[in-house]
Order: sequence, then C-alpha cells, then structure tokens
Amino acid sequence: PQAARQQPQPQKPQRPPLPGFLFFCSGRTFSECMQRSLLGSGPGDMRILERVTPTTPLFLFHFSRRLLYGVFYAAQPAALNQVPEAWCGKATGGPSKATASKKAGGSPYPAQLRVLRTGDIRVWTPPDGARYTQGAMSAELVDTLLRALRARGRSAREADQISQSSSSASSSSSASA
Repeated sequence: PQAARQQPQPQKPQRPPLPGFLFFCSGRTFSECMQRSLLGSGPGDMRILERVTPTTPLFLFHFSRRLLYGVFYAAQPAALNQVPEAWCGKATGGPSKATASKKAGGSPYPAQLRVLRTGDIRVWTPPDGARYTQGAMSAELVDTLLRALRARGRSAREADQISQSSSSASSSSSASA
C-alpha cells in the first residue's frame, strides 16, 4: 500500500512588520526607561509589538515635558514582563518592587521591548498643537518624525545610557546628524 501523505499544515498568515511604534513616558518613568534600555506598554499592545523587527523605528514621547526621543530599535523580540519589577516603584505610584515581584504579572507595563540605538538618540520639541497616540504608527507619521528629529532635533545626552549597536555604530554616526 501507498504511504499516507502528510497534508501540509496551514501556516498562520505572516503579519507585515510595523512602520513604527510610539511609546509614552512621564517624568517619573523616563529615567527607568533609559537605565534599563526598556520600553513598555499595556498588555493589549503585545500582539502589535510582536510585529516589531530590528529595523522598526521606535520613538518615546515624554508627555510631561512634551519631548520626542528617537530613534530606538529593538534589541530582541518583545515579551511580556521581561523585567517584572519595571516601573513598579514609587515613580508610577504602583506597588513596591518587592510586592510586584511576588504578584503574577508584575509590571504595570508588561508588554516590554528591550531597545538599543545605532547612533545618537535625538530629541525634538513638537509644535504645541501636535497630538500623539501611543501605539502603532503609520509610515507617513514615522517619516515625518524621522525628518523632524534629523532637521530640528538635538543630541539627547540624557539617553546616552541606551546601549549602542556595535554592528552599525560606525556607519550610522553620519546618518543620524
């Protein structure tokens, strides 16, 4: 008798990578984002963050100071609670770090993405009327923000703690000017 042929398993449709993603922070969470090289969002954003690739531009909007930081890139794939105690201290008014570690779920921003930079992080003050929404960005908005950071942004020394990619450090220094 003939050997039974295996039917190919249907594959999940490949979702296209995101054009970009905008994270938010406050004066209470900015330093921790920089120190940990970690950006976070609510659990509902995890499915979207799974579409971030190493070349997806990532931005951080400091809403307390109305400053836009970028460009960051993913150092590894997004995951839930990579650092369960992130943003759990007094900075967010959340539970203590010890309590958060014991709780299932931990971080108030569990959809987390470890980030790096390929050159200087730039900072730019958007116009007063500009309004942004945290989350996935259109290609048009990504292009607009990249151009603004290059043309009108300044070097963000406060973001120097973010690890720099060794593979593209030398080639990107002129591209980020």
